[in-house]
Order: sequence, then C-alpha cells, then structure tokens
Amino acid sequence: GNSLSHYLCDLNESMTEQLDRNMLVELKNNLSNVLFQKEYTYTHVTQFLAHMYESIEGNPIILKALDQIKKMDEYTFTHSVNTAFYSMFIAMWMGLTEQDIINATQAGFLHDIGKIYIPEAILNKPGALTQQEYEIIQLHPLYGYSLLNEFSAFNLEVKRAVLFHHERIDAKGYPLCATEDYVGLLPKIIAVADVY
Repeated sequence: GNSLSHYLCDLNESMTEQLDRNMLVELKNNLSNVLFQKEYTYTHVTQFLAHMYESIEGNPIILKALDQIKKMDEYTFTHSVNTAFYSMFIAMWMGLTEQDIINATQAGFLHDIGKIYIPEAILNKPGALTQQEYEIIQLHPLYGYSLLNEFSAFNLEVKRAVLFHHERIDAKGYPLCATEDYVGLLPKIIAVADVY
C-alpha cells in the first residue's frame, strides 16, 4: 500500500498522453450517446465538460489512480470513466449543488480503485468465482476507502461513496450490509451509474 501511496503522491510526474487520449475518447463516446437521445444546446455541452474538468482539476491524484487502473485492467479503466460520466449526469439531473456534482464525478472515477489490490487471476477469471474468490472481490470497496483515506484531497463524501457503492437498500449489499438511511445519497448515485 505504501508504494502505491507514494506513487499517487508523486504529482510532479506527468501523465502519459495515451491516458489523456483514452479518457477523451471515452468521454466523447459517452457524450455523443447522451446528446443523440436529447437535444442539448452548446451551453449545456460545455457545462457537462466543465464539470468533468473541475472534478479532476487541482486533484491529479485522480489521474494517477486512473493510470494505475488502466495498467491493471483495461475494462475497469473504461468502466470507471463511464461510471464517472453517468454519475455526473445523474447528479446534474437531480439538481444537486456544484460541489455534489464534482463529488459524484470523482467518486465515479475512483469507485473501483480498490480493485488494484485484487489478484488479476480473480479479477479476470473467465469462469464462475468460488465463494472464497467472491469474498475477496467484495473487499475492493474497503481497499478503495482505505487508500483514499490517506489523501486530504478527497472529502468524506467521495470516500464514503467508494466504500458504500455496493451497498443496497435492502441492506444485503457489501462490504458492511449497511442500511439505506446510513448509506446516503451519493453512494446510491454511484451504485446506479455503476450498474448501468
């Protein structure tokens, strides 16, 4: 864990152009899909992109984390960008505050960061998981929360969303089987975007 924390803290190291390009491709594809379904003005489009930028600006740890995710698993990287995008839209459509929209977007990017601690053989296993393997997978929200908790750049709501994004309103989620009223709104937004 310490080596990863040091890596994420090394903010002087510039991100690769390839990572930036991949993120832009994913965002462009998602934006095109959404805009195709409903007419949006140029002002709306620039607002969408501004929220995505604001969620990363001044917090390069997110890009470092996404770089680690991409190196670990291409699918998880694409899925994380998608989840951030849809989390942002849900928060906007709900009329939440600017800070809540940024929190939702950041949490979407980072919700699966704990998977970097899951063995690749389990993460990308082609067949069904054993009960023991599934229990290992279920630890990734705890791992993600523990990692983000080392950084003051993330507020508590983002960290809680990473921890609770697999909790469910019937209290049968994981890792804590938390009740609906304890989970809160932001983790629910991430959970919906994650599944969608």
